[in-house]
Amino acid sequence: MGVIDSRFFSDDFSYAIVPSRAALGDRIIADLSATRKISIIGAAGQGKSTLCQYLRNRLKDQYRIYWFDWRDSEKECNNRLNSFQDSSEDLLLVDGYDELAESSRKMFNRLFRKAKTAKIIVSSRKRLSGFAEYSLTGLSTDDIALLLKRNYANANLDLSKIAQLAGGSPMLAILLGSVFGLNSNVISEIFARYDGEISLSTLVESQSSLVAMLAKQQYQKGNIAEALQLYELISLAVKSSKDIELLNDIAVAYREAGKYQDAMIYAQRALRLTEEMSDTEHAAALYNNIGSIYLALGDFDQALCYHQKALAIQQTLEQMADVALSYNNVGLCYYNMGCYDMALEFYTKSMEMNEQLHGANNPVLAASYGNIGSLYADMNDHERALVYYNNALEIQESALGQHPATATTYNNIGVLYLFQKRFSEAQAMLRKSYDCLLSTLGSNHSDTKIAKEALKEAFLSAGGSEADFSTDIAR
Repeated sequence: MGVIDSRFFSDDFSYAIVPSRAALGDRIIADLSATRKISIIGAAGQGKSTLCQYLRNRLKDQYRIYWFDWRDSEKECNNRLNSFQDSSEDLLLVDGYDELAESSRKMFNRLFRKAKTAKIIVSSRKRLSGFAEYSLTGLSTDDIALLLKRNYANANLDLSKIAQLAGGSPMLAILLGSVFGLNSNVISEIFARYDGEISLSTLVESQSSLVAMLAKQQYQKGNIAEALQLYELISLAVKSSKDIELLNDIAVAYREAGKYQDAMIYAQRALRLTEEMSDTEHAAALYNNIGSIYLALGDFDQALCYHQKALAIQQTLEQMADVALSYNNVGLCYYNMGCYDMALEFYTKSMEMNEQLHGANNPVLAASYGNIGSLYADMNDHERALVYYNNALEIQESALGQHPATATTYNNIGVLYLFQKRFSEAQAMLRKSYDCLLSTLGSNHSDTKIAKEALKEAFLSAGGSEADFSTDIAR
């Protein structure tokens, strides 16, 4: 029948399905023919979401599935239910019912009472009246070991230790395996002060600050995926966290990883806390973060609105470095909206303030030069663009050396040369960009691959062949 709203259908939860859980899922499917309303009850981390995804995949050809989870707002739920007909072909699948907003739970309660024909499957930490109940408890040590062997076959892991630490939680077992695979010293540091068994609650409640610190260190090193692994490790704890900085750090990591919906969830939660506490300083940082998320999503009007809110607060607090950053962000919004005059005005304010604050040879100033250069390039004023790009490059080569920011400027100059049909000069610059990214990010990074394609275009434009390019690039 297909799936209504496949937003999360790409999530692959097969890694966490073990035979005992698959058997339970199959029993639920069999019982669904005679039982219309089913609840899956279990504590946090016991695998309710995994089982719901398993059922979703198994039932997608039998029912028209309406999928919901705890991240959905009441508006999103209502929009997705527009085509709901309460027929025997409909299946409502609600994962994390007890974590939905109260208004959403009330809406679903009315729907559960009203629906007469459609099938309903709900997962929750709390029991629901009127539903056939299937309880989840922790996995056995053997099942945990099976999960780890399946997902980390080539890793040097202490499977018995992880199984012990996981306390029967499949989610925690996978995450602990990820951290072990990431860095065995990290996990040792997390558990160094404990002896004997460590429960799931002890880990997420007592050690969340330490894991968060390690995650932030990974993020600052540019290891976004590793940072997210660590943040996911404490996801159970931060669902109720009132640590604004932690929530914002998680939002930033998700944003940098391109997971914008997840980023928005954490950023908005943190923003609500700043409003409750009248914390304007943190609110400014969150306005900037949310503005950057909207910018990445292409909603430039909303992005501008949030960046202007951040700017207003920072000007009031006289946080001049942050004011310079917000000038740049506002300029970036105008740039993406095609308002080049306004973009130039704010880029110039940012540049002048950065020079006053940091001096003439700081990489922050180089970023301002680069933005103004890109603006002039889009305005087809290539000579001015080159002046600003070269100003940026002079600072970056001196202060940063081989760095992705330096590679970006090499690329910008190379693309301009390519547009001007200065093919040999374009090839030289794009080669520098590719070599710089290759040495700093590695051959598998998406930016390195894009740089390689740009270099190939310049090589071919200069009259070279693909075979010659393959030989040249291999040197």
